[in-house]
Amino acid sequence: MSAEQVIGLILALLVMGVGMVGSVLFFGLPGILLGPFVGALLFELIGGREFTESARAGLGASLGLLAGAAGKLFFCLLMMALFTANVIYRSV
Repeated sequence: MSAEQVIGLILALLVMGVGMVGSVLFFGLPGILLGPFVGALLFELIGGREFTESARAGLGASLGLLAGAAGKLFFCLLMMALFTANVIYRSV
């Protein structure tokens, strides 16, 4: 990875976070889902990229957010299942 790509990645993550926080404060649940996409799209456009590249960055931010949420849900359910199995095992 070049230094330019690393800086772009850091800026994209920062913009996604700003977009998500701003959208949560003003738009609720739809803002949580659309905020990272719109934030990344707008700031990429402001940065001088073309629309298709900006849209891909926004889509990547949204997919990353959803993948992270799915991973957290999976591990939460896994921990609850392990806890339940442990309680049942110790009570028998």
